[in-house]
Amino acid sequence: MNRSFWDEEQVVDAFGQSYYFYGAERRLCQEYFTQGGMILDLGCGAGRTTLLLHEGDYNVIGVDLSLRMLSHMKRRFPYIRAIAANAAALPFDSEVFDGVLFSYNGLSLVYPMEARQRAIAEIHRVLKPNGKFIFSAHNKIGIILNTRDRSRRTIPERWFALRHLFVKGYVYEKGIKSHVYYSNVKDLVSELERHGFLREATYDRNGRFGIRFAQWFDPWPYYCFSKR
Repeated sequence: MNRSFWDEEQVVDAFGQSYYFYGAERRLCQEYFTQGGMILDLGCGAGRTTLLLHEGDYNVIGVDLSLRMLSHMKRRFPYIRAIAANAAALPFDSEVFDGVLFSYNGLSLVYPMEARQRAIAEIHRVLKPNGKFIFSAHNKIGIILNTRDRSRRTIPERWFALRHLFVKGYVYEKGIKSHVYYSNVKDLVSELERHGFLREATYDRNGRFGIRFAQWFDPWPYYCFSKR
């Protein structure tokens, strides 16, 4: 991930004004996170989901690489704990969190592959037994077959994904100056299972449809896995 992009003032302003849950985030948090539990909001940015987790009576800690994003959040919400850290080297003891949320396709931006694998292992390490990991990720099949988003921005996204349909791994995206990992639902589930996770649920990002729909038609499905 190119940290400089996320530290740009206009990017912080764009991401630091709205605080909301996608439907899948709300549904999965309600179903799998326990109020009062220790929750790690990984890749929290300017606090889009961190604020709502705090207001939902979760004991939340935000973590992000971008110092400017964190500064923005701390100025607005000084009562919420947030620290700068790398997902591939989390500064926490083992088995301290009841849940981890890595929203907005943050896991897809962990680069290179060695760092991605360390990040998944680190998330597994800091979770308590049976702790829950909720996240979203790029689904290239869903981007190509996406029938729900009618905006013009989906046209170049579909063409971009189509060109890389048979490429398994990272593609550099100039728009966000970052390498992005493209996979599909089946391969992603297998990857998490190799790290000791068990899939609990998969929804489209609006939280309305399950894995049968999401794996084909949603560009960024949401998942919940539990630590075995």
